[in-house]
Amino acid sequence: VHEVVNEMRPWFLLRQEVGELLARSVRFFSHTATRHINVPATTWPVTSRELALMLAPLGCRKLSTTEGVLRGEAVGASYPVFHNSWRDKRATHEVWVGTTGFGKTFLLNGYLSREYAEAGIPFDLLEPMGHGRHIVQAFDLPWYVLSAQHTCLNPQDVMFPTLIEQKSHTIRIYETVLGRQLSGGQRENLERGLLGEALEILYAGFGDLQAVTSDIAPLCETVCDVLAGLGDKPHIQQVARDLADEIAGLCTGSGPWAKFLNGHTTVDFGRGGKEQIGPRVFSFHELEGDPVMTALAYAQVLSAIRRDSLYDEQPRIIAVDEVYRLMRHPSLLDFLIEAAKTFRTRGKKLVVIDQQMSIFLDGKARLVFENCPIRVIFSQRQGMNVFRVDAAFQHLNQHHRDIIASLPRFQYVLDIQDEGIFWLVNRAPLSEIARFGAT
Repeated sequence: VHEVVNEMRPWFLLRQEVGELLARSVRFFSHTATRHINVPATTWPVTSRELALMLAPLGCRKLSTTEGVLRGEAVGASYPVFHNSWRDKRATHEVWVGTTGFGKTFLLNGYLSREYAEAGIPFDLLEPMGHGRHIVQAFDLPWYVLSAQHTCLNPQDVMFPTLIEQKSHTIRIYETVLGRQLSGGQRENLERGLLGEALEILYAGFGDLQAVTSDIAPLCETVCDVLAGLGDKPHIQQVARDLADEIAGLCTGSGPWAKFLNGHTTVDFGRGGKEQIGPRVFSFHELEGDPVMTALAYAQVLSAIRRDSLYDEQPRIIAVDEVYRLMRHPSLLDFLIEAAKTFRTRGKKLVVIDQQMSIFLDGKARLVFENCPIRVIFSQRQGMNVFRVDAAFQHLNQHHRDIIASLPRFQYVLDIQDEGIFWLVNRAPLSEIARFGAT
């Protein structure tokens, strides 16, 4: 340790001397009166307390009063930009957009790493391509790979504290499987009521809803059996049987999603008695490209994360890559909107990621966008029209739009509502390149 300190001392002395000379030069040569020049008495105490010794000689200096983690370097000026999105322990959601191959995934891995290593903020990463293995290897994290052949996610798992919320969530899952919403028409409303009644009967049998663990939760086949016997009039009984047959044909027996849905959940989403859950990575690249299966996986994992968030208000980041896979299903989009609000009130940061900004501005999806005051914008050569006509981007001028339209790889615009617009480049250190270069 003494040898390291002795070797480092010249760097500290040089930096201190340079800082003092700069401060004196400003006071001596500036046209402004000295009493109006507010140069801090400190020199460059460099980065975080823990890493000050190692990182002092490196290029990105950080004053002791500077908060937050490195978000990039300014293009041209090359000064580091730090931002703290956890002021007053409040979470600030983010939306990231950019064409494939321009550096979103690489920056995301770096950002999650910095928040975890420097600020101690854990994260959940949901991604469909398998690139989560890089950050798993970097931090030796648990990696949950959901598979079409070996994973089962029971729709009846209890994810909500009240029976009304739980029924609504389970019905959303079945709406996604059916490919239609159980509302809007007389028959659809009747089907929704019958399915809700069947679920209520099953959950009521346990007494306490929170006592229903994943190993005893009702299965899809049980729901169909109960549903088929409901109705006090012949035509209602027929509707109940038809709906039960429709769900059974998809979720039980040899149905296309029977293996994935009709069974007890095989992924452990529980806290396991822990006060704090560490970082986790969920990958969906083994779901055989099935859009419904992938959407259901997103929904159930997010539901479990949301359930855990109700028990604590510890900061956490939930990053959802290629979120359109969830948002294109109307019932699950409603769930995402509710989850975004819950995460914010519980101190959890939601980062939603996709290729085009227009995805977040269409219909109900806009409610997700409006909950995200931080926008990270990579190359948008296609879909620039939204930056010209949408009211959310009226603060951008033509110069900003020209920059967004011509961004090269690893450059992006960081738009922080009420704080500023920054044109940055992700000039990653060699350690991040070694870890995440393959992404």
